[in-house]
Amino acid sequence: MKKPDLWRVLDRSADRLICLCLLIVILTASYAAYDAGWLLDHAKDPTLRDHRPGDPQELVSEKSISEDQVAWLVIDDTSIDYPVMQADNNMEYLNKDPYGEFSLSGSIFLDYRNSPQFSDEYSILYGHHMENGILFGALDHFRDTDYTQSHREGSIITKEGSFRFTVFCVTEADARESGLFAPTGREQALERLKEQPLFYEEPQEGSLVALSTCIGAANTRRLMVVGTIKKDEE
Repeated sequence: MKKPDLWRVLDRSADRLICLCLLIVILTASYAAYDAGWLLDHAKDPTLRDHRPGDPQELVSEKSISEDQVAWLVIDDTSIDYPVMQADNNMEYLNKDPYGEFSLSGSIFLDYRNSPQFSDEYSILYGHHMENGILFGALDHFRDTDYTQSHREGSIITKEGSFRFTVFCVTEADARESGLFAPTGREQALERLKEQPLFYEEPQEGSLVALSTCIGAANTRRLMVVGTIKKDEE
C-alpha cells in the first residue's frame, strides 16, 4: 500500500490548523460580542427605575435594592437616573450592582468618607465610564459647553429629603489629587476647580458634589462634572 506523500500530509495538517484557528477566532469574537452586550444590558437594567423615590414605574421588580442605597441621582433630560450606593470602602461597588450582585459595570456610589445625608461641604460620586452613555459614560456630553448650559439641573434624593443639583464646572483631573478626590472643604475644592476647567461659572451657595468617571488609557485620569446642591423646599 502506497504511503501518502509527505507534503500532502503537511498540507492537510496545515488546512486543519487554519480551520481550527479560524474557529477559535469566531468563537472568541462571538463570546466577546455576547459579553459586551450582556454588560451593557446589565448596566442599564430598567428594573432599577422601579425603586426611584416618589416616582412609581409600570415595571414591577421582584428584586430589592441593597440596604447600602443612600440616595438617587437624576440629571434632568439625560440618561443619568440611578440609585447611589455607599459602603465602608470605595471598592465594594466597583463590581457590584445596586441589588448587591456581581456586575462588571458596578454602580454609582458615594465616597465612603462622605456623609450619606450629603451634609459635607464637598462630596464625591463615582461611576464607571460605560459605552452608549450608560452610567457615567453620559458625562462625556458635558465636554460640550452648549450641552452643559442646557443640562445643568438635576436632583439628589435622600431618605431625609431632596436637593436640587446645579452644574457649574466640568474639568479633568488626576485621581491622585487629594484636593479633589478626598472629602475636603468647599474652598479647597473650588481653588483646584478654577484651574483650566472645560467649563466654569461662579457657583451658587451650597455644598459641592462632584461626579467622577475614568477617561482615556491612563488609569488615573478622571472627567469630573461638579455642581452645587440646595435643599429642595417643595
